[in-house]
Parts: sequence; C-alpha cells; structure tokens
Amino acid sequence: MEAFYSGRGSRISSGQGKNLFYIESHVGYPEYALEKPGEWQDGIGKCWKRLDVLKEFSYFGILDKMNPSGLMNYPGSAALVLKRLKKQALV
Repeated sequence: MEAFYSGRGSRISSGQGKNLFYIESHVGYPEYALEKPGEWQDGIGKCWKRLDVLKEFSYFGILDKMNPSGLMNYPGSAALVLKRLKKQALV
C-alpha cells in the first residue's frame, strides 16, 4: 500500500526551541473576500452581529482585527493557525 500526500506543510518555530509542523491538505488562500449576496450571510454573518460578545473567543478576535470596518474578509485555515500562534507566542 502506498500513501500519497498532496498539500503544503510548514515548520514554525516558537523561538523557544519548540517547533510545530503544520500540514494543510487542502491549501487555499490566506484570506478570502466575502461577496454579497453569499452563503456566509446566513452563517458567519449572523455571528458577526454578536461580535461584542464573541470577540473574546480567539476565532472572532482574529476576525475582528481583520475587519475593522465591518465583515468583508474571511481568513483561510493557514492564516488562522499563524495568527493564533503569534498570539500565543506573545503571552
């Protein structure tokens, strides 16, 4: 049996002698523009209306910083991982 991997991987150093290997099997763009109308309006668009409560959660905090003028962009999974790791490195 053979294994086949198609995707992209990255080695990320924390600067503290620890490494993380991140492998993405369905690599996409680091950021997506949200177009109107779109399916996102019935999903993340509804959550965005409660950002005041949700931005304490890492995911919504990242969305908030990406979209200071309103929800227009959505991060790809690799961007989410990198932004989360940067935040952890500062703590």
